[in-house]
Amino acid sequence: MKNEKRPADDPPQRENEPFNSVVDHYRNIVGTPSKPIDMESMPKPLKWFGYIVFGILLTGSLLLLIAFLIT
Repeated sequence: MKNEKRPADDPPQRENEPFNSVVDHYRNIVGTPSKPIDMESMPKPLKWFGYIVFGILLTGSLLLLIAFLIT
């Protein structure tokens, strides 16, 4: 059943089409993204800010874990 193909007259599904009305409402009202973020298209200062913040959080978590294990 996995490799079963759709009939030729069945139109292809849109990739990001919501599967029920609740998801559609949430996307329209809240504005959740329907596609993943393309990091290559973001401006360089914003990319560097994200990398720095993520690095600080990761480094702080590791230091906290090491401090917890030492004591």
